[in-house]
Amino acid sequence: MYMRYFLMFFTLSSCTIVSSVKPPKSAIPDKEFKEIAVHGRYYPKEEEKINTADYSPELAYSPFHRLSNVYCYNQTKEKKPVYDEGLRLRLYDKKGNRIAEDFLRLEYEPDPDFSSQLVVSYLPYKNIDDGEMRIVRIKEGQETIIKTFYCCFTHEELFASYYNIEFYKKKGIRRTGWSYHEKSGCYSPPGDIR
Repeated sequence: MYMRYFLMFFTLSSCTIVSSVKPPKSAIPDKEFKEIAVHGRYYPKEEEKINTADYSPELAYSPFHRLSNVYCYNQTKEKKPVYDEGLRLRLYDKKGNRIAEDFLRLEYEPDPDFSSQLVVSYLPYKNIDDGEMRIVRIKEGQETIIKTFYCCFTHEELFASYYNIEFYKKKGIRRTGWSYHEKSGCYSPPGDIR
């Protein structure tokens, strides 16, 4: 009886698996990313909540919400102005070693009518497995973690995702995935219109 349910489940689940098209190695550009631009939304009034006992930087939506990581073949020359010198984005390897950091920078002029501000940080690209990004508040030499999230996709992973979307577009099948923008030389995630 259990075997019958197992076979039925296996058959149904195997029918729903969608195969991915792997790009040929020669199709992957022979260059490396130089920068990750991390775009997000910062809620200044929400920062006081991080001192409560039940606050979890892994699960918290605010005071910082990451909107997208954009991976670029070049570095941004004209960086946005610093929003708050005490707020930083830091990149750590899987052993917990800090390897890069940048300030949270204002994407647009601050608007006092909004409870949040659009911010961006620029980090040099590092090919890190199981790395971590942290939004931190530095005050009087002390670091308070506001938000943590994973990092980073490899060049091959992003190109494979982009290649898959292009393959299906040519076949007339609508899919969403990473997009490459020649003008900026950057890959952006689904829904991001840079």
